[in-house]
Amino acid sequence: LTLCGDVSASGDVRLIYTGDAQAFLEPCGCTENQLGGIGRQARLVRGLKQKNALALSVGGALAGDTRLDKLRGGAFLAALKRIGYDVAHLGASELRFGNDHATSSGLTWVSANVELQGISRARTFEVGGRQVHVSAVSGNRQARRINAEGRMASAPTLDLETYSYRGAVQSVQSVA
Repeated sequence: LTLCGDVSASGDVRLIYTGDAQAFLEPCGCTENQLGGIGRQARLVRGLKQKNALALSVGGALAGDTRLDKLRGGAFLAALKRIGYDVAHLGASELRFGNDHATSSGLTWVSANVELQGISRARTFEVGGRQVHVSAVSGNRQARRINAEGRMASAPTLDLETYSYRGAVQSVQSVA
């Protein structure tokens, strides 16, 4: 799913976010008329990023537990980096092959409640003359899964008082 806000006025910011890709480089073919694939995603994201945009991967990037899944996952994360994603959420899916598998991809990772070296709780970006603060929180089920794997994840909380919200979203458009 890729959504974007209206950028008709100068200074507005377009957020492009994708998630739950499960490292599919191409559509699986299990139903007709599927949209997707990393090539199509790259064209859309690169095109949309030309106008005050920030690209975010919101989690669910990886799937499976075989050696082939690990290789496919590494290729998928490398593709996100090459496409130009600005930030990615580090959740249970992204940690399935270990900390180094995700963090060595070169992506900028955030998580407010997964505590690992090199992972920021939040990041701030300058986009279209505005500061955009980005963070992500793994829910209870994901936090339990992360903790069961011997990593640290606290309860899903985020201190929003650190950041301020000004303005309102004028429109949201789905791009298929």
